[in-house]
Amino acid sequence: MLFKHHAGQQQADLKVRIRVPGAWFGAGASGRLTATERRDAYDAVAVEYDERHVFEPAAGRKPAVVKQALRFICFADAADDAVGRRH
Repeated sequence: MLFKHHAGQQQADLKVRIRVPGAWFGAGASGRLTATERRDAYDAVAVEYDERHVFEPAAGRKPAVVKQALRFICFADAADDAVGRRH
């Protein structure tokens, strides 16, 4: 299988799709995945590129890091949000 790598902004502009393992999702204020959900994979699309994103460390870890970043939205989450807005 052949994959073409595009620059960050181009990935967002092209709305590149990827398959994200549930294990990549950490616990946080937005909720937690069950063990079954963490074993699944989710379809996501690139929606935003940030040349200088600040990645805050977990408590008690190394200092924050500034790097390039892409923000992806999972189709399942987007569908859930759409349903929530209709009410």
